[in-house]
Amino acid sequence: MAARGLSPDTLLREVIETVSVGIAVLDLKGRIRYANPAYCEVSGYSAATLHDRAFASLAHPDEQSDVESQLYSLLHAEKVRLRLQVRILREDGSTRWVRVSSSLLRDELADPQAAIVVVEDLTPQHVPEDALNEIRAGQAQWMEAIPQMAWMTGAAGEPEYVNERWRSFTGREMNAGPGSEPLGGADLIHPEDRERTAAMFINALRTERPYEVEHRMRRGDGSYRWVLARAQPLIDTMGKVAHWFGTSTDIDDRKAQENLLLRAEKLAAAGRLAATVAHEINNPLEAVGNLIYLALHEPELPPISRGYLRMANEELRRVGHIVSQTLGFYRESSTPQPVDLSALVNDVLTLYQRKLDARQIRVTRNMETVIVEGVAGELRQVAANLLSNALDAMEPYGVLGVEVRLQREQVRLSISDTGHGIATPLLEHIFEPFFTTKKDAGTGLGLWVVKGIVEKHRGQLNVMSSQKEEDHGTAFVMTLPRGDVMRKTA
Repeated sequence: MAARGLSPDTLLREVIETVSVGIAVLDLKGRIRYANPAYCEVSGYSAATLHDRAFASLAHPDEQSDVESQLYSLLHAEKVRLRLQVRILREDGSTRWVRVSSSLLRDELADPQAAIVVVEDLTPQHVPEDALNEIRAGQAQWMEAIPQMAWMTGAAGEPEYVNERWRSFTGREMNAGPGSEPLGGADLIHPEDRERTAAMFINALRTERPYEVEHRMRRGDGSYRWVLARAQPLIDTMGKVAHWFGTSTDIDDRKAQENLLLRAEKLAAAGRLAATVAHEINNPLEAVGNLIYLALHEPELPPISRGYLRMANEELRRVGHIVSQTLGFYRESSTPQPVDLSALVNDVLTLYQRKLDARQIRVTRNMETVIVEGVAGELRQVAANLLSNALDAMEPYGVLGVEVRLQREQVRLSISDTGHGIATPLLEHIFEPFFTTKKDAGTGLGLWVVKGIVEKHRGQLNVMSSQKEEDHGTAFVMTLPRGDVMRKTA
């Protein structure tokens, strides 16, 4: 065991410095940022000489292009890991065959931060050792230091280690040993989430790819909380998965906020629908009221019929009062104020940041600081709906474009995606109520509500879409009067 008092970083560095297999850390441009003594020995260069040098440049000239190509795929997340045997050209001009294994290091948001490279000398006089196994000898200390529940499993998902945060959350020790299940037992996962979570983890074991899943996990007191579970395969020097390292992060508070936001959006849509229905009811109510009035003034109307008509008129007044209350509530629920549209859109993007990161969607922003006159909550609903639709339309690694700019006397918000696009015959129906392209996943009210909000703000909402193979995607463009222009014309 390492000496007490060492920080996790210091402990890990000491282990890496002493292992007999070459280890290097590369930045996302493929340059060497760190090389341990064993790597310096096999390459024949000093650590100072290696620093900031392109890793691929150390390969034999005949193999440099292949190394560059495969390393590029790894660093751009097109490959899960890199495994190859190549010749390297040492500083003294000699060559050696080495086995190279590499994988990405990601942060808590699943963003690539660096790549770790393990280089094994294949010459007969060099006896390779499992560098990652030696590193794991000191993992217990730094696994206890990280702020999430952390756990380690074997290659087949069998539990090996959990930290104190995991034990404190679940109120039990790790269920390890022959026949034990991943994550210390499937019984900790909520019954409604168990099958889905197990299927995703088994698929990760089969494909040897990182995985991420949200599920409810039982606490020691029997209550359930939502957690975000992530797992990353740890590759040995032979290029095989030796272990899985995972974290489970308590996200119950965030899920509660998301549910409140979803409920607010549903209530807003329901309120607008109710107001629309109430408005449409007004006209036939007036017609019925006029007919009752005329009937009551018929000179030969029997007294009993006159009584019935008076009762009907009273009930009609009650219905009219309810309709007036509904319309009044909707109209008076909010007051237009100056709104910084770019700041509002950035706030909404922040709400979707986790989903953007999880699906590795790249966001391009081109925003000017512009002011519009409107109801902030309703404009936020417009931005949230359009961004959510764009995310739903795209596969992982897509591009989301967001633009806010001043165009003469108008403010223009454009939200575009690189999804498959919308067929031309469907575009003319896209803003109709209850029309949806999401099959059972959508209500068909979102874009209808959004268009109504935009028109209420004296603006326009347009859509453009393409399904061409080389240029596909959809863009929604909202134009609103500039804030100071609206005040002048109000």
